Amino acid sequence: MLWFTLQEEDYPSALKQAIAIDKRFQGEGRRTYEIATIAADNKDYGTAIAGYDHIRKSYSEFSPCYEAALSGSIHTRYLQITSQYPPEMTKIKQLSVELDSFFRQHPLRDANLGTYLNRVEIEAVYMKNIPMATGLLEKAIETPGLSAKGKAACKLQLGDIYHLED
Repeated sequence: MLWFTLQEEDYPSALKQAIAIDKRFQGEGRRTYEIATIAADNKDYGTAIAGYDHIRKSYSEFSPCYEAALSGSIHTRYLQITSQYPPEMTKIKQLSVELDSFFRQHPLRDANLGTYLNRVEIEAVYMKNIPMATGLLEKAIETPGLSAKGKAACKLQLGDIYHLED
């Protein structure tokens, strides 16, 4: 049934099936996380956020998918807010606060680098706080444990911000 609902691109039904399978086989939210990610990739942001929020509410913070679901939820809301033009500044500011809180609790690593770059983009593009954005990127480049590919992505973003600033 899960496969069929995915083929039909019925992501809400697929999410229900994934939640049921995770409960039955004690999957710790893995299938739910996969379906939420697929829904986000296909721009069904409401279903994706519902899936990530289900993981956050149903499993402990020690669950393997908990931090990824939290990061995915924030990233999906970022995509949802920025897909509209012009984005609502109140939602941008609220998301910025959530991102600050997330990165105070969770260290920067390759798994949440995309969310970190969303934070930088909010600061630079939407809130016009270029010094803060460049500071965040310089801090990320110096972070031990971040892969060379992750540091390269930060350097590219830093170059984009310098170009934005002229």
